[in-house]
Amino acid sequence: MKGAPDRLAGGSLCDLSLRGGLIHKRYAGPIERGHEKLIREQAWFEMVPIALRNTGSPLFPSTSLKLGGRGRRRTTTLLVETLDRETMTKAILAGRVDRRRAAGWFRAALDVLFGKIYGMRTARVRNGLAEGNQRQRLALATAGLRSSTSLGDLFGRETIEINGRALAGLPHLLQWASSDTTAALLTQPRLFAIHGNLHFDNILIDPDRAPHPSLVSFIDPRGDLLGALYYDLAKVMTSAHSHYDEIHYNLYTLGRPGPGRYELHLRPDHEPMYAALLEVATASAARFARYCGQEPDDFVRACLACEVIHTYSLAFYHLKRRHPDLRRVTAYLLIACLLFDKATKWIEQDRPAGAYGHRLLAGFPPPAPGASPGGAGGRFGRPATESKSRSAIEGWNGAA
Repeated sequence: MKGAPDRLAGGSLCDLSLRGGLIHKRYAGPIERGHEKLIREQAWFEMVPIALRNTGSPLFPSTSLKLGGRGRRRTTTLLVETLDRETMTKAILAGRVDRRRAAGWFRAALDVLFGKIYGMRTARVRNGLAEGNQRQRLALATAGLRSSTSLGDLFGRETIEINGRALAGLPHLLQWASSDTTAALLTQPRLFAIHGNLHFDNILIDPDRAPHPSLVSFIDPRGDLLGALYYDLAKVMTSAHSHYDEIHYNLYTLGRPGPGRYELHLRPDHEPMYAALLEVATASAARFARYCGQEPDDFVRACLACEVIHTYSLAFYHLKRRHPDLRRVTAYLLIACLLFDKATKWIEQDRPAGAYGHRLLAGFPPPAPGASPGGAGGRFGRPATESKSRSAIEGWNGAA
């Protein structure tokens, strides 16, 4: 990928490095999901028909899998070909694409997904994925997150305050997410060959050229051979709607003025760009719904519920990295609480797509220059230098 550094890191459990022109995604930890993810990712790539892999413009990178060790010394490594393209996130944060072109690239990526990917495999189901997938994710994430004493203030409170707004706490979120009502929202009539990890850091483009489906590539699929389409739209909504990119690249402030009280603000520079991408994502919901044979409003309700669970799970995976950033983990949990508040209100509405009328923190302006919301990390942090792609805003001095 263009400008890829020698040392990489993503949002998963894996360690990433670049050697000999190949990205090495390696996991050597105790969580079975870390090994399973890489094995399933390789199986997903192998599912792709040869006609799609052997094109003049690669839709996916070539990959191979290496297994080593046993027991506590077990290692799983996926070797991934580098492509001469950039992630959408890098291009956005670097200012290499404007709003119009970023939206065009996203539309081109959606055209590829609907035209070539989702139809690779499909099956009718009776009971959806909630019981076998979402509840397992919740149980795994909750066990891991509760093990951190640093997060006790969040898990021990029925209500918390974020940016002056009182909200239901994580105990209520977990009760709702594991309920039969939410399981019913996530039940789907048909499954497809979803990407499963569809955020803008996993969509590769050529920002120097006009958007076109033939110039789009994808990396880092979840590895599920079949999945619900709402899963993909909900995942991209974590970037377009609920600020995954800004938090992952440390473009936020986090303060804790007192017990159960938090201040979370974003650097505003990229808000117009992501608002444009949110508009495209929201408009695409009807297309997703038609493709899977579901009513658009019901599809959006499933997407909202899944976005809450996605974000909560992200906090767990960041906590279990080799060098966890507890500020980032806390920020994702706060985002999950804000999403829970918003989603549960809009799910009850006749037109739930109104939830995506603006980004999650759009109503909270950043603190005044020089002001700190209090607590550790009260200033905007530096963009992460350990990113999948070299941050194009490195060197920024962190000033608000």
